Amino acid sequence: RESKELVMYDRSGHKDGSIDFSARAYLNRIARQYRRRAQCDGGTHPEECLFNEKVKTELLASAFDPADPSDGLVCEGVPNIGESWWAPFMAYPTFSAFVAPLEGLSRDESRAWIDLFASICSFPTEGGGKPDGTLCSRSYFDSAQELVSTMVMAGAVPGLPQGRPASTSGYHGPQRVPDA
Repeated sequence: RESKELVMYDRSGHKDGSIDFSARAYLNRIARQYRRRAQCDGGTHPEECLFNEKVKTELLASAFDPADPSDGLVCEGVPNIGESWWAPFMAYPTFSAFVAPLEGLSRDESRAWIDLFASICSFPTEGGGKPDGTLCSRSYFDSAQELVSTMVMAGAVPGLPQGRPASTSGYHGPQRVPDA
């Protein structure tokens, strides 16, 4: 809702009305990549993605293999291979793709994907132990990406109020103290 009407520009800096892009289009592209390229179907058969009740993340990582040119991760506009999916700061933001409705994917299938991603790390409930799982980071930067992505998937990030521009919906800058 907040990014339906984006203005897109061509490489010369001119508006290009032929480009239809939004947050939903972006997230759908990521979700389709998982559905097409992952080696298991987390939506209809999430059990295929598990071994000994733990997520086999290598089955999911195949969806974003930068060494595979058919993945479409490298193109004219992005000519260099990026970081690997195995870097938590790269993987976790992709998990939130299933919050956007995708044609041909039911709500239950989206929910199953989200539940699968959310179960990659398990967190001890007592004793302050460290998270356990194949893609659980303890660094501040990675953890911040994990936190924000998990909050998006859980629906804990509120939208902007309708009818108000983003610039007036939160932080208004530092408060000035009048000169004495």
